[in-house]
Amino acid sequence: MHFNFFNCLTNCNSKLFLKKYMLFQAILACTISHPCYSQQDLKKNSSEIPVSTTSQNYTRKYLQFTETKKGLILFQSILVRTSDSVFYNGKKSRAITQRYHMQNFIDTDSSICDPLTLAPQAYYSKLNSEGYNEEVIFMPKTIHNKIVFKDTVKTSIKPNTMFLNGVVEDEIIAQLDLSQGETYKVNVVNPGLLFMEYQLKISVLGKEFLEVPGFGKILCWKLDVNSGTKNGATVWCSEKGHIQLKKTFVLPDENLFTRVLLFN
Repeated sequence: MHFNFFNCLTNCNSKLFLKKYMLFQAILACTISHPCYSQQDLKKNSSEIPVSTTSQNYTRKYLQFTETKKGLILFQSILVRTSDSVFYNGKKSRAITQRYHMQNFIDTDSSICDPLTLAPQAYYSKLNSEGYNEEVIFMPKTIHNKIVFKDTVKTSIKPNTMFLNGVVEDEIIAQLDLSQGETYKVNVVNPGLLFMEYQLKISVLGKEFLEVPGFGKILCWKLDVNSGTKNGATVWCSEKGHIQLKKTFVLPDENLFTRVLLFN
């Protein structure tokens, strides 16, 4: 498969709709967890998310919504996240593409990286809701950022200190050998217009059940990501394969953001 970045970003399926009953099921299930079980009960009562051990290719869909302090539920988007084997500059690579299907827009970004180490190679975005596109090329010693607005182009060159691309946080977590009580630290960069270097700090809180629509009760790892910072979040990922099932964090306006895996 040869990867054409801008065809990928523009040829999005805009006819993606979610049935109302699935929305309500997902919102209800997002609030349910079952942490108080013995190890024997955990193995006996849990379902499993299907995981391929032979391929990195996948497609996953997530419902994203916010809950206000008054308890109102506000739809944000349906996130379709895919991972594909591609050829980039003549080498086998991995493309992780995210499509955010919103009320009036579809935003897309693609992160190209080494299929084994996740070392970043390029990042492309088409942000229709914001009115600009991004092209980021990771060179051995520099990171080249190009931001294309409607009437202007902004470029910058940053030093490459061998950080990973923070956009592929899910894949970074998937590669960790998670163990209760452990904390992992990974240096990452947020590419493009909002360029920022930071440390991804992942603390393993333990295991608990999570009710996932269409899958049932799933045994998962509960993670504390960047606790105490403006990027702090709680993440639940499957015990097998470390697939993200749910993510929550508090927004600057104190509303609660939630992402939850949908049954395909």
